Amino acid sequence: MWYILPFLVPGSLVYLGNGPAQLLAIYGSLPELALIALIYYGNSRGAMLGQLAGLAIGLTIDFLSAAPLGFFTFIFTLAGYAAGKSKGKIYVDPIFTPLLMIAVGILTKALLVFILAGVFGYPEVRSAVFGSPFLIQLVYSLVLAPVVFALLSLLDRVFPKKRRGGYQD
Repeated sequence: MWYILPFLVPGSLVYLGNGPAQLLAIYGSLPELALIALIYYGNSRGAMLGQLAGLAIGLTIDFLSAAPLGFFTFIFTLAGYAAGKSKGKIYVDPIFTPLLMIAVGILTKALLVFILAGVFGYPEVRSAVFGSPFLIQLVYSLVLAPVVFALLSLLDRVFPKKRRGGYQD
């Protein structure tokens, strides 16, 4: 179960964000719950598992959206890798660190969407990247980030990694 959670939780959040969670949208903007979960799991499990989970999440979003295949896959794989490289290098307190990590993650995602939309030739996407829905999404995600981090930390305690003999990281 420990190895499945980083794929199952963000994948479920992607599904909820595309369907039932639309009721919670503020002016059409939803929080980046899948990105929050990806950053948590990347930071707590390492770069390899972070980028694999990012790959799975990105492919899921690519299939559910009208974006070209690989658009969100690249962004989420890079986000999972970057979050994984921070494992053990920063102290994760309950409030400030999740806020900082999510703010950097969402701003980086928006910048990559802006650049990739220019590469793929989507001018309407480039003009909407840093608009008012983006700011609402950023604030909404920052408000929920400490709560999601706390819930995922609790979930990690419920399903701990089983230690077998030999070398473990």
